[in-house]
Amino acid sequence: MKKISFAASLVFVLMVALVSAVQALTPQDTLNQYISDLKSNPNDNALREKIIKFTQTMNPAPAIPEEARRNYVMGLTLFKEAKNVQDYNDSIDKFKAAVLVAPWWADAYRDMGMALEAAQRYDEAISSLKLFIFASPGSDDARKAQDEIYIIDAKKEKAAKEAAEESSPEAIAARKQKEFEDLLRKIDGRNYRYGSGEELTVYGRHIVWCITRQADNNGGSCPDKHNWTGIGGDCDITEIQGHESKCSGSYTESGGLRYTDYFTYIISENGETLTQQWRRETYDIYGKPWPTDNEKIFNWYR
Repeated sequence: MKKISFAASLVFVLMVALVSAVQALTPQDTLNQYISDLKSNPNDNALREKIIKFTQTMNPAPAIPEEARRNYVMGLTLFKEAKNVQDYNDSIDKFKAAVLVAPWWADAYRDMGMALEAAQRYDEAISSLKLFIFASPGSDDARKAQDEIYIIDAKKEKAAKEAAEESSPEAIAARKQKEFEDLLRKIDGRNYRYGSGEELTVYGRHIVWCITRQADNNGGSCPDKHNWTGIGGDCDITEIQGHESKCSGSYTESGGLRYTDYFTYIISENGETLTQQWRRETYDIYGKPWPTDNEKIFNWYR
């Protein structure tokens, strides 16, 4: 009986000690613990709301730490002087540092939300403004913040629509075509050489093939932009159709041999090289083909 009485007394003493320890925690101690937990998980907005609600019950309200105020003022300065997205992101980093030290600070959430909106980080901006509203229930500024959220929603929808349009097959094709047209303007007039005897020259939307070692090609020299006479063959001048352009031509000799040439010209993405793929099919008098394949890479001759 004495053993049971002693055990009961011990439990009672421990419970009293535990209650006393809990009661010994001040509101500031509890707030400090919440802030410590938040620093381990800064994206926990549920915990932020818990902290905001807790500080609203504190009397007096907690003071804004100097570290938070310093980061807030720096963030506000960077925001007001921002000229590009990176500037806005720099200001956001300062605001985030402020609300990590003072997670109940309504004004910091509002101004961070505006900076996030300017940086087109719309989802984060809405979250920040919602925390401002939670920290300022019923105020005129809370009403304005809610209206700003509607404005951000409209911007989000517009951005999503524009992104969808930009990724459409038509938009992609248009961008590629523009890039190709820009490339053609850049390489217009360039000479490309293979070895010492062959040249490819780009004139506008044409590729001119010239073999300088043959005397029957303009007396041994390649033509200039205003003189294409003396070039023989259907594919010595090929119209540019894209990064890959094709041309074919047929010839018949007096002895009955027939030739069909298939040319593909490939312009590199940067315009530094032109590749000539040449396939010749020779047909004897019985119509039997003898195919021959050849590929040459012509380099821009500066």
